[in-house]
Amino acid sequence: MTVSLRRTTAPAATLVVAGLLATLAGCGSGGDRATDRTPASAPTTAASSPSASTGAYPTFAPADYTYRLRVVCYCPTSGPVDVKVSNGQVASATLASGPRQGAAAPSYAQKTINDIIAIANDPRSGHVKVVWPKGSDTPQRVTVSSIGRTTDAQISYVIGDVRAG
Repeated sequence: MTVSLRRTTAPAATLVVAGLLATLAGCGSGGDRATDRTPASAPTTAASSPSASTGAYPTFAPADYTYRLRVVCYCPTSGPVDVKVSNGQVASATLASGPRQGAAAPSYAQKTINDIIAIANDPRSGHVKVVWPKGSDTPQRVTVSSIGRTTDAQISYVIGDVRAG
């Protein structure tokens, strides 16, 4: 009986550990994926509804801009990050508040808006929700869940205070 219980428990424990590792890897690797999408032609203030099509969110045109990013996940959190993008690449990403204000942000928070849009468009993930206000050039929030709809496997990117130029 003990052997049978261990056989049942070990694979379950392995799946749990694998899921946690995948979640942590998602915080730092940029390997987040997405499948639920609303086409770019119809940005909405509501979260996207499930769709069988691939993502079609448009890219953000400016190559030079700043914005405030909050990454919400079950990973080491840093608070809001001020991101400066130059020529389409992250030029700097610094902590916007707290005792380490001005310090370099963690690598998982060093993303351009187009990096975040690419995550929303990636067809390899289990579930994604996008909040894209009507008339806005950028999403307000992209939430990716690598394991169904479980909260501890989610990472959200919250975009605000976008300033082109």
